Amino acid sequence: MANLKNLSALQIILSFTFLKLAISFLTNSNYGFHRDEFLYLELGNHLNWGYWSNPPSLGFFSAISQSIFGVSVSGLRFFPALLGGGTVFLTGLIAREMGGKKFAVALACTATILSPAYFRVFLLYNPVPFDVFYWVLYSWLILKFINTNSNKYIILLGVFFGLGMLNKYSVAFYILATIGGLLISSHRKKLFSKYTFYAILITLGIFAPNLFWQYQHGFPVLGHMTELRETQLVHILPHEFLIDQIIFNFPSFFIIFLGSVFFFTEQGKKFRPLFWVLILTLFILFILKGKSYYTLGIYPALMAAGAVFLENWTVETKKYLRPVSFFIIIILMGVFLPISIPFLKPEKLEAYCSWMSDHYLEAPMRWEDGEIHPIPQDFADMFGWEQIAGYVEEAWAQVEDKENCYVMASGYWEAGLINHLCYEEIPEAVSADDSFRFWMPDEMQPTSLIYVNIEIGPTMKRLFKDIKIIGTMKHPLARENGTHVYLLSQPAEPFNPAYQNYLREIRNTFRTTK
Repeated sequence: MANLKNLSALQIILSFTFLKLAISFLTNSNYGFHRDEFLYLELGNHLNWGYWSNPPSLGFFSAISQSIFGVSVSGLRFFPALLGGGTVFLTGLIAREMGGKKFAVALACTATILSPAYFRVFLLYNPVPFDVFYWVLYSWLILKFINTNSNKYIILLGVFFGLGMLNKYSVAFYILATIGGLLISSHRKKLFSKYTFYAILITLGIFAPNLFWQYQHGFPVLGHMTELRETQLVHILPHEFLIDQIIFNFPSFFIIFLGSVFFFTEQGKKFRPLFWVLILTLFILFILKGKSYYTLGIYPALMAAGAVFLENWTVETKKYLRPVSFFIIIILMGVFLPISIPFLKPEKLEAYCSWMSDHYLEAPMRWEDGEIHPIPQDFADMFGWEQIAGYVEEAWAQVEDKENCYVMASGYWEAGLINHLCYEEIPEAVSADDSFRFWMPDEMQPTSLIYVNIEIGPTMKRLFKDIKIIGTMKHPLARENGTHVYLLSQPAEPFNPAYQNYLREIRNTFRTTK
């Protein structure tokens, strides 16, 4: 605490920002690629204004990453690391905007860095780190507007709402909550000003290319949302959603609680519109059965508010609570550290997760299927890919007619890893999963087929006489444990007619408007 006296508030914020960056860069390549990252690598090779399950910006940043770093785990995760540092920086600025001084900004930054969720969020390349950063930025812009009443912050909100929608459609929930939060505040008149109208036009203008792309392709986002609701969201139970909110930020949850109290103090009532925005966002996601982690963008602002509350509460007396608050966060984070940062060997990770489950802390091991598994899902999705790539290369070496050999995979992760981890001369993988359905060839007539799937179906058994298992991915903790790599040869009948029927079925899931 003594060292804080020698630093300005901005220097403290920058120090914590660089600490967050250092943690990310030192740990983000300890495990392999996450299975979703293989899709996002592929988006960077097919730049467009939209994809099956994602708006366009993720592909754009993927392309930049690959152009600078090539295909590497640490290179792909460069942007999430930067966004993690940026989120810590913004959290400190939010604390200052609410009147916080050195202790408040230090505690707010500490709470953000040492929340288990934010270690994991800013580890992987996916839409979530961008989404969290945008939401925290929105909170800061709302506070700047409250403090200055300057219309430029309304315009900036319009700009970043538009950019956020190009990353993840869930920004729409924050936009709705912002409208609701301002409607019940003294700033409601601003909603009907010309500047709000300009902001809406800017948001729509930025988002328009993706909206037009969705129209051209029959709004595939609706098909994706249907799949998501039927396969994942159906497993989300209300009490589990709420429990997850606590688990995500358990070490600093008392700071979040104090942050809610802060908005009802004399100093905090000025900033109460932001509180309503955050609470309404949480309520909307709860009612619509959003995934638990969709809420993560709202908590840094609450942590900042809680830090300011604690600073004000201890300014005259109870100063011993200041070091105690840091101590509590650090000690509690120790329990969650092994499942937040990938530093344990897989077998030790499994043993630690078993210990957590034995002590009623099994929530982090609940996967999207609603079941409890040996390790967290994100970690289970980072094992075994090199095995599959090696078996595909082994299969390719056995192919005699390489000019008429195709590679097909059931999942986007398998197709993506083949395209990015295997020999360059191996043909690009064909898959009907996620955005790969847009890139399927118009016809296929292979003399041999390298096929990657958990099992082989009756159609493939009918089309080829010779079916050989080249290898099976074996990793007891991997979600895709048991995936086979097949080499199919000696066609029993023409492949293309069956493929055309399959292709029509897939393309019926979307349409292209000329």
